[in-house]
Amino acid sequence: MDTGSQKVTKGVTTKTQVKTLYGEPNHVSLTDAGSEVWTYEYAHATATPVTYVPIVGLFAGGADVNKNEVVFIFDKRDIMQNYTVHASHNLTHRGGDDVDGAK
Repeated sequence: MDTGSQKVTKGVTTKTQVKTLYGEPNHVSLTDAGSEVWTYEYAHATATPVTYVPIVGLFAGGADVNKNEVVFIFDKRDIMQNYTVHASHNLTHRGGDDVDGAK
């Protein structure tokens, strides 16, 4: 995911500009201080090759999942004051247990 970090500037970029770049946020919340927090989440999963092996795939199959999250914090004037970016990588298995390879 292109985080757009080259396109946003702390203390300058507005809510409208962020919405133009990313669209509607997945989550919106407020802090005790009255700041608004916008969270964007993106995930991409690719089935592991063993998933396609007959019978074996039923037990050993899974997916390679990449997840990215960008969080923007806006002040009461709708100016972005800070942002964070988090990326993770997980391997999931059909057996239910995840093998976490968070980066």
